[in-house]
Amino acid sequence: MQQQSKKYHLQQTIKLSIPLVISQLTVMMIGVVDTIMAGRLGTIPLAAVSIGGAIWAIGVMFVLGILMATPPLISELDGAGNKAKIAALVRQLLWLALIIGVIFFIILRNLSPLFSLFGTRLEVVPYAIEYLHAISWGILSFPIFLVFRYVADGLSHTRMTMYISFLGLALNIPFNYVLMFGKLGFPALGVAGCGYASALVILIQATVFGLVLAKHRWFKPLHIFVQIDRIDRQTIAKVLAIGLPIGMALFAEGGFFSVVTMLASQLSPETIAAHQISLNVASVLFMVPLGMSMAITIRVGNALGRKSATDTRRAGMMGIALIFVVQIFLAGFIFSFPGLIVKLYTRD
Repeated sequence: MQQQSKKYHLQQTIKLSIPLVISQLTVMMIGVVDTIMAGRLGTIPLAAVSIGGAIWAIGVMFVLGILMATPPLISELDGAGNKAKIAALVRQLLWLALIIGVIFFIILRNLSPLFSLFGTRLEVVPYAIEYLHAISWGILSFPIFLVFRYVADGLSHTRMTMYISFLGLALNIPFNYVLMFGKLGFPALGVAGCGYASALVILIQATVFGLVLAKHRWFKPLHIFVQIDRIDRQTIAKVLAIGLPIGMALFAEGGFFSVVTMLASQLSPETIAAHQISLNVASVLFMVPLGMSMAITIRVGNALGRKSATDTRRAGMMGIALIFVVQIFLAGFIFSFPGLIVKLYTRD
């Protein structure tokens, strides 16, 4: 078997990374847009979106991590030339996504005691609960969207993810405007409108991605939707064996920042808002290495499928080196332009 050079691995990792990084940044930009537009409602609504968004982020990161098992599994089957098994795997992943979505929907709608536990300021709590109840509808379709997205990513068609992420951002801004401020005959829902807009965007993205997998020439031969399979506990257990550790790791990382946000909720709305801006910037920049890491797992999974230990090692090491260089650059950017970044969020 012909081995691939380090230069080739680097080129392919960059090629896959660019759409994935853009996709991750686009997803985070939706949060940035929510934050900026909530700021136009006032300091207290901005603080509420900050706190609600922090809680939402914990769930999102956990779900994201669990289903991040998908790209390497798909790419391994692809690398081994065993595409016939991909459809069966995807159907099991959709069962898992449905279960995860229902569980987190129930959790997000029953978090009121959490605010008392962390001593959140009373004037902020009703707005935060409104936001969580509204955006909780999005968690039902979010895992399904991730499965569709990760299937495309695992097959190295990462541009499709980028296009649909752009669609989400393009829709989020007008949806926010209409639902938050009461335009086109809709009532002004404030922070709840922000949550409903995000939930609606996620549903549309999942629907569009499903249609793409069913109809596009890249994915139609897989025949993903030709039948409904029974739940295969063994397959789901295999996915969870890979995904749960990733989910727990992302949960711990994201949870730390979210807990800090909840602790900060005892402070003034201005302080909460300032914390949200800092956290938002850090979260956006975190999406860069996260997107790159997804590209690396695809490359490694493909090499594993081809049973090439050398290429597996090279794909991993070149990816790690690339992320290291990019992170140094991003750290320098934050250090050099703090004032400019803050001005993007607020005039205060």
